[in-house]
Amino acid sequence: MPRTWRIVGVLKADIRERLFYSPSIEGAIVDFYVMPEYRRKGGLGRMMLERAITILRERGGAQLITAEFPTQNQIAVNFYNKMGFRSLVSIYARET
Repeated sequence: MPRTWRIVGVLKADIRERLFYSPSIEGAIVDFYVMPEYRRKGGLGRMMLERAITILRERGGAQLITAEFPTQNQIAVNFYNKMGFRSLVSIYARET
């Protein structure tokens, strides 16, 4: 019987040059989503993040890995804290 594949998570990252900061090369995780029924089961999110970090370091030369997500997303806050991330900047917005 042929194997079927299903996309259950997506991670998008960019390499950014930080001209006036050190470290100067940043790997930025800008979109990361795992379908709810696959969260907290088998470490899929952890594996995806660790693989992305490896690729950003090896292929992009990233010396710093950041993750962008809404501050109110407590699930993301808890996940990234568990993975060793810490708060770095705050971005404020106002609708006009």
